[in-house]
Amino acid sequence: MIKYKLNITDCYPQVICLDNNIGLKSYFSILDIINKKENSSILLNNMVINIDDELWYGVITKTNRNSIVARALNSLDVNGLDIFTLMMQRAELTISGIKCVYIKLSTDTDNYYHSIGNEFCVGDKHIWLAGYCSDFENTTINIMLVFDGEIHLNFHESDIVIESINFNSYINFDNVNDFNKANDSFISLKKIRIEDLGFNNIKSGLLEFNNNIKYFDYSETGNVAIKNYNI
Repeated sequence: MIKYKLNITDCYPQVICLDNNIGLKSYFSILDIINKKENSSILLNNMVINIDDELWYGVITKTNRNSIVARALNSLDVNGLDIFTLMMQRAELTISGIKCVYIKLSTDTDNYYHSIGNEFCVGDKHIWLAGYCSDFENTTINIMLVFDGEIHLNFHESDIVIESINFNSYINFDNVNDFNKANDSFISLKKIRIEDLGFNNIKSGLLEFNNNIKYFDYSETGNVAIKNYNI
């Protein structure tokens, strides 16, 4: 099984598409990050990623010249490539050098918070992920990780679907509905309770955008700390 590994440390805001415009629900698992290990992973489902730069799609085409991505590009003039997005049925983000983990889970009736780590330095980065939680049924999630290491996106050839090329979409409403229902059905069978994970119910102020922007500068190359933080 062919596997790809993209280093997205300096481009993750461009590569990860949290706001897809097709109604696809993106799912994130938090089971590996709750205890703030220095090196952790987040499992992703239904994730749309942007690979319109040769630095990104080249990792795939150079590894596998017969990949779905290579075959799609062979029929195009890459100089005219403006939009090229993939939908990952499954993928994994691995993050190293984690300093802080801030999580907010929301159900129809309540919010749950979990915060570990209270210090970072100028030059550290944070990644923000938002969508649905793949560990609990009918739960949305916001995740903020502060780190000083690297981020890699790992996935298999078999998990790639072409989402769009330029202004042509290859996933229709029925496809989106099927993907969303399949994940929701699988999650409903897990029967995991939020209360069993030992959340500390500490809410970080950095989950609020107005507080966050006091400490981080946002750009296409990353969300970089502009002030030291220690509480």
